[in-house]
Amino acid sequence: MPADDDPDLDSLPPLLSRAEESSLLRRISSAQWHIRRILGSHRLVHEAAAACAEQILWFSRELSEVADPALFRLDDFEVRRRLERVVRCYELECTPEIKKREYHAYPEYENTSRAIDQIPFTERQWQEFQRMIERIEPQGPSVKGIRDLEQRISDSKKELLQGNLRQVVRLAREQKDSGKSAMDLIQLGNVGLVVAIGTFDYEHSRNFSVHAAWSIRRFMSGVIIDGSRGEGMIESLIQLPRGVQCVN
Repeated sequence: MPADDDPDLDSLPPLLSRAEESSLLRRISSAQWHIRRILGSHRLVHEAAAACAEQILWFSRELSEVADPALFRLDDFEVRRRLERVVRCYELECTPEIKKREYHAYPEYENTSRAIDQIPFTERQWQEFQRMIERIEPQGPSVKGIRDLEQRISDSKKELLQGNLRQVVRLAREQKDSGKSAMDLIQLGNVGLVVAIGTFDYEHSRNFSVHAAWSIRRFMSGVIIDGSRGEGMIESLIQLPRGVQCVN
């Protein structure tokens, strides 16, 4: 790797320690959890989730359109029971007089939010719920709370990206005999890092550096993985330091 083609590492932020990385991952995961709690407790989401469950029960909509594959591991009876519970909870929520009369007979129908928690909706479906609330109540307290949490997630992802730029350079040096120039490798690696941040499972995974290294190497080798969850992050997430800019 030619010296004039090698970025100055002094211009890059220090590599994250394992403790710092874990702290950022917990911060992102916690913010995502709180966003879903806000959505799951909103009356508009209660209505939309109940309608969605009813459509699936009446076979006018596929379960795979809205639910995470984790739900498919349950037997059909349990899936139907959970969907019916969402519908029933919302019906009782909308008719307080019935709820009061049947509360002691049907305690499992007390809380619509808890019923919704039992349905592992896909990330896309949660995003649809969020867009619906933002469209109907753009200045509502729920929207404000979600935006604050999203800003916390964005800031944490910026720190995660900045703290892994040195890893991109290190992996580029490992592939110095690949036939590509150092800057081309670093540019591809930066894109891989951005996609890794967009595709990482913050809720269930804890070793981001391994996932990032895999994604960086894949991009450097020209094998492009699905980066749909990372679209737009290259421009919007952060401006990289001079000498390690991403390709557009």
